[in-house]
Amino acid sequence: MCVCIIVQGLSVTTKADDESISRMHEEASRVWPRELAVLMQATPLPFINAIYDQDPLKEIVWGHVALVGDAAHPISPHGVRSTNMSIMDADVLGRCVVRWGSSQVEDALCEYQSIRSAVTAHEVLFSRHLGRVKQGLSAELHNAQNVPGEFLLQRSIHKFEDHQHIL
Repeated sequence: MCVCIIVQGLSVTTKADDESISRMHEEASRVWPRELAVLMQATPLPFINAIYDQDPLKEIVWGHVALVGDAAHPISPHGVRSTNMSIMDADVLGRCVVRWGSSQVEDALCEYQSIRSAVTAHEVLFSRHLGRVKQGLSAELHNAQNVPGEFLLQRSIHKFEDHQHIL
């Protein structure tokens, strides 16, 4: 049971009670890499933040404007993918511009959008599901593609080289 809610702006922070802290410590060693689990277990007063995301964007390019990074994929932090996704956005965008050249910017941006939109939509929804599981809002440790539960653990996170086949 949570004992206190502090509302500041649009953020909601809840102080965790002893039962929640004990459950977090137990789950930490199962879900997170060892170093992070040790850090979490050593934190004397953990708290809980309500975290919201948005549905994946259908478009990330308008004319000569392309979104990259967090602007292109409003993702929750549960999958720890935001920075990697931003790097991949930049990599794919750069490769598309090199492939099409500066005289065909529209084609380069269209290709960038076609490659990144589906990937980032999957990652946003995956991170949303992962957050629901980790916050105890869903007992099902799998996603829509019936990926085994072990895949959802932070120890099994996607790596940059997993996506090198795209271009």
